[in-house]
Formats: sequence, structure tokens, C-alpha cells
Amino acid sequence: GGVGAATSLFSRGAESSHTAIVLNGRKLPSGFSNQYELGQLSLANLQSVEIIRGDSTSLYGGALSGLVNLRSNDRNVSSRESLKFETGSKRHKYFDYNIINNEEDSFLSFGMNYTNTDGYLENPYKRYSTNIYFAQEVSDMILFDFQYYGLDSSLGVPGYYTGRYWDPSDEINDTEALMVSPGVIVQLSDVLELDVKLNFSENQLDAARTNIEEEWDLSWGLGYNPNAGKNSDVSYVENINYLEALLKYKKDSNSNLIFGYVQENRDYSRKPLGTTSKFDSLLLSFNTNALFAQASLDVGEDSVIKIASRYTDYSNYFGHSFNRSLEYSHKFGPDHSSTIFAKSSFGSTTPEINAIMNISEDINYLNNNKFDNESMRSFELGLRTEILSGKKLGLV
Repeated sequence: GGVGAATSLFSRGAESSHTAIVLNGRKLPSGFSNQYELGQLSLANLQSVEIIRGDSTSLYGGALSGLVNLRSNDRNVSSRESLKFETGSKRHKYFDYNIINNEEDSFLSFGMNYTNTDGYLENPYKRYSTNIYFAQEVSDMILFDFQYYGLDSSLGVPGYYTGRYWDPSDEINDTEALMVSPGVIVQLSDVLELDVKLNFSENQLDAARTNIEEEWDLSWGLGYNPNAGKNSDVSYVENINYLEALLKYKKDSNSNLIFGYVQENRDYSRKPLGTTSKFDSLLLSFNTNALFAQASLDVGEDSVIKIASRYTDYSNYFGHSFNRSLEYSHKFGPDHSSTIFAKSSFGSTTPEINAIMNISEDINYLNNNKFDNESMRSFELGLRTEILSGKKLGLV
């Protein structure tokens, strides 16, 4: 589709909603269906993108088939300032500003981005986004950091497909997303580190100017539409606040141990927009507590075993989950340029709130039952080898 349209990312053959998106290790809001708005993500103030394929649910809940870690410009980048502007047909405009200030004991990177286009459909799209990362050395042992991400966009929604063309509709989807996350890293010793983060995020989607439904609609079987004369104008708001604490022990590049705890509060609300909306107001809330660990151990000179697990308990609506994985890797060949690995895992997704909103009319049933999250068992066998200088080939 065009700029801002729904975009999917499939890893290891799983669904797009099975891949988690984080910013500097912090979870971005994913919405009611766990479907991250990839088409809305901005490159403002980004240094690189890390992609981890395969089950990562033990360390990152919900990363059933993979993880995408967006990395803001950090202390490894020197001070600089840049400005970029583009314009073109279909009212295309693009503006990007980035400034980085890297001092001896502090770092600040700021990026803002604006995009506007009509695309190849007669539906305009515009987006404002901001990414701020700040780090301050309080002492030789303590580092404070702060991550901010904000997005405000408006997308025209195509209408019905008629032959070769989409008929434009009046519907507009307005999205506002926000993440504020302070953190502190304490170096307890040469091999022991404590990493604590707070994360506050909100994601709001307003669907406005939707079509008025007709009285007779064959999709309802008998033809009569009980929502006749109403539209689907609605506002969805997701609020997620969490505390994450990691205790990391690192002996060398291969041997390390991680213990973690996450306490999370989630609120989901649905509100009708206007008096003709067919939707009712609804608020669903639940808390989660998770304990997780990962151990990476040397087995001989050339082999490494990784063991990971995560236990998550939900206050209501959903049953507990227990994710685990076991991975073995072995290096061989000249200069250990090749690696063979095998991984077995069992993971589950984070709650998909849309699944229980569809039966929200029976609130007693919701309050007295718990649902299982989607889960998947996987086995991976792979080979990575260097075929040319600096070039590697991977098979899974």
C-alpha cells in the first residue's frame, strides 16, 4: 500500500503480530490486536535496526517469532546536526531534523520528522514524530537515561474496490502514540549490573467519518441490519505502564546470566465518537507480573548452551503462561568462521484484547473465565558460515 498504510512483517513463517517492536529495549505500544503500526513508524533519530529471528518470548514477552529493536542515536555517535527536506508530486513533503550533542559525561540526541503525501490514492496522509534520547553519567557506577517517542498521524482510508480502482471514502484514521521511559543502570561490580526502567505509553486510534450502514445488508443473513442508520465512528485507547528490573551477570562474552522482573498495568477503552456510532463505551483493565531468566554457558572451547524461561501471571481475563527455550551452538572451521545451532522453544503471545472485546456484552462471562493466549512450539536448526571476507550466509 501507500505511505502510512497497514504494513506487515513476517518472521520464521509466523503472523505479523508475533513479532515484537521495541525502541532501545523498551516496548512500543502495540494496539488492541498486538499488530504494531509498522507503516506509522518513523526513522527520526534512529541509528540502526536490530532484527532477532526466532522465539524471544523468554526475555521479551510476546516476541513469539522475532524481535525488532529500533536503536536511537546513542553515545557511540559523535556530535552533529542535520536538516533534510524533500518535495514532489502528489503534495509530497518530507522534513527531518536531527541534532546530537555528545559530551564527556552526558549525551543528548533529538530528532523530529514530518511527512505529508496524497500517495497514489486520493486519501491524504500526514505524520509528525519525535524521538529524544538522553543519558547522563551520575558517577562511575551510575548511568541515568531517558527515552521519549511521540507520533501524531492522520490517514485517509480507501473505500470499496471497484474493478481496477479504489473509490475514495470520507473516513479518516487519526493515531496518537506516546512513550516516556526513564531508566537507571547501576554497575554493582565488574561483573554485576542492575538495569531498572519505567515505561509509560499510550496509543489512541480515532476512526471518524465512517459510512452510515444501510437498513438491508445481506451480510446479516436475513438481510435486516440492526445497526441501520448508525456508523462505526469510534475511539480506541491503550495505556500501558510497567516497571522492569534486570540483574545481569557477565563473566565473559559467552558466559552470562540474566534475572528479570516485570510489573505491568494495562487499560483498554473503547468510546463511541458522536451520537450515531453503533459502539458502546467499554473499559477493560488487568495487571501482569512476570519473572524471567536466561543463562548462557560455555560448554567446552567452541560450544555454548542458552537456557531461558519466563512465567507470567495475569490478574484477570487471561490464564498464566510459561515460556521456555533451549539453544545449542557450536563454532567450527578455519578461525571459527562457521556456526551450527539448534533451538527448541515454547512461547505465547501477549494478550490480544480484541479477542475478549468481541464477547464483552457478557461481562459476567468475562469476569468468571480466563482465556489462554496463543502459543507456539518451534524447533530451529541452522548454519551460519563466512563465504567471502566479511560476508556470511545463513540457512535455517
